[in-house]
Amino acid sequence: MTNGFRADLPQHHVSCLVPLPHPTNYTPDLIRSAQAAVAQIFRPGMGYDRVGVLLADLADANVVQGNLFADDPDAKQQHLLAVIAAIEAKFGRGAIHFAATGGVAPPWAMRQDHLSPRYLTRWTDLPVARA
Repeated sequence: MTNGFRADLPQHHVSCLVPLPHPTNYTPDLIRSAQAAVAQIFRPGMGYDRVGVLLADLADANVVQGNLFADDPDAKQQHLLAVIAAIEAKFGRGAIHFAATGGVAPPWAMRQDHLSPRYLTRWTDLPVARA
């Protein structure tokens, strides 16, 4: 949606529902669905302010009923998700990403080059007295 407080700019408030053919937790499928939704509703030249994503009909992966006419989740897909989870567990969240999500910090991202010391919340920032 665009900024509703700016009456001097054109307004655009739209939503899109993308039903998935089968339940999935495979990130590339979710990214493809999100890109399809954006392609449907995006208008060039609009000053977009925010976006919201609503996930509906969530279910536990262990209790999802299979579909006779759909392919089963591929073992390679599940292995990929497990590898990504292991990398993030070892190196921290954001250590690995899908190229479609951007990955690098955009120029408008918060910079913390000149952060003040946090004496009250971080032991490593406490000054050390030497005699």
